Amino acid sequence: MSEDMFAFDESKRSAFMNRVFKNFRSQAKASVELYCQKQEEEIRGRLEEIDCDDEIREKIVGGYVTHECQTLRERIDWQTRNKAVGEIYRINNENLEYLRSAECRGDEFYGHRVGLYLKCVMEEYCALPYMEREKIFFKESYDKVKSAIRSHAVLKICMADGRRFYIYPYKLIEDMLSTRCYLVGYSKEAASAAKEKKMVSLRVPRLKSIQLLERRCRLTEREILDLEKTIAVRTVQFLVGEEEEIRVYLTDEGIRQYERQMYLRPIKDLDASTEHEYVFHCTPVQAEYYFFKFGAEARILKPENLKKRFARKYEAAVIAYRET
Repeated sequence: MSEDMFAFDESKRSAFMNRVFKNFRSQAKASVELYCQKQEEEIRGRLEEIDCDDEIREKIVGGYVTHECQTLRERIDWQTRNKAVGEIYRINNENLEYLRSAECRGDEFYGHRVGLYLKCVMEEYCALPYMEREKIFFKESYDKVKSAIRSHAVLKICMADGRRFYIYPYKLIEDMLSTRCYLVGYSKEAASAAKEKKMVSLRVPRLKSIQLLERRCRLTEREILDLEKTIAVRTVQFLVGEEEEIRVYLTDEGIRQYERQMYLRPIKDLDASTEHEYVFHCTPVQAEYYFFKFGAEARILKPENLKKRFARKYEAAVIAYRET
């Protein structure tokens, strides 16, 4: 939990817990009745596509839901018997009203021990993969983005530095390791009179604000095709920025590292490259992200500004180590 608080820039434990509980309570298996109701609705929806009589359909639904509920009850019984050191959190008014309402029956399965119910919801959250936890914590922002994608609506966003853009969304795409999720589409600066739209990939949690506009703008087939082609070459992380010719001299060890380390690796221009001098057409950001860790095994030859940037950073590192 502490790692997520740091990653999501939330310093107060109670505020973090309240936000996660509000956003996750309706999805969590720990909310047994709500979860079983949703499972029943989902199974019924799937069975509608199958040609069978109502009696068989009801038996399938009933059997599945009964099994799920029994499994969850057994887990709750174990958690009820399990003694652990608790922590004190302040529940905000919104969550307190929900816990007191007729809508919430989650604690009934925990012997009306609200604290145990909250603990089980939070433990379930903590066991999820990072990307799922991020989408829960930033649920409001992700919901706006998903709504815009479904309805082809335009988004107006504010960046951390105060700049505002109109976003014409295409889809949400995760990186290859599912550690980051990006909103991909086209953008236009709100204060600019220019009509040209530029490709963009944005991290939703880093946006200062997101406004869902009533304006609609469906991307053309050409725009979508251009996006897909560019993502295939650059990867979603490096969609923004202009491609340049990057020339890198690799030692024998550098070549071995290039062949082994495939994550975010730029594609080599086979025709222009030689045995040790590799040529790439990618953004300088991608080249720096990938090759900087190679140290002396990779030397930037071109462009000059990227070469100097590597040199400055390596020199600063040497000075820092000499001073310690």
